[in-house]
Amino acid sequence: MLSPHGHLHVMPTVMTPYGGAVALYLGDLAAFLGRSASARTHYEAALSSSQDMHAPAFSRRAREAIARLGPPTSPRSPLSLREAEVAELVGAGMTNREVAHRLFLSERTVENHVSNILHRVGLPNRAAVAAWVSRQHPA
Repeated sequence: MLSPHGHLHVMPTVMTPYGGAVALYLGDLAAFLGRSASARTHYEAALSSSQDMHAPAFSRRAREAIARLGPPTSPRSPLSLREAEVAELVGAGMTNREVAHRLFLSERTVENHVSNILHRVGLPNRAAVAAWVSRQHPA
């Protein structure tokens, strides 16, 4: 729900300091929820945005958060980072249209990602994707 605001910054008023990129906080939230692919995407956006704003403290914080997540892809995951992110949202019960809206993609792109996910993981349908995602992120 907050992803559309990820490109924004927490801007100061007269009495408050710059608060950093909103994507940094979205990354923290995704990491807290165990959504590492989504967290990595947000942290990388925050790093880029913080560098553009010449905010070294926030750039450093984003780099440290990315480092805490570990290597970009899990050795047991055959999916790209974007496919993993789509798989997480499909696993949460979202439709292709909802996933497209959340990730700022076209529905056709989401369809392609879902098709790749099904093929790469060897799953028959979206329900199986949901089960696979829940096994990857046990509660």
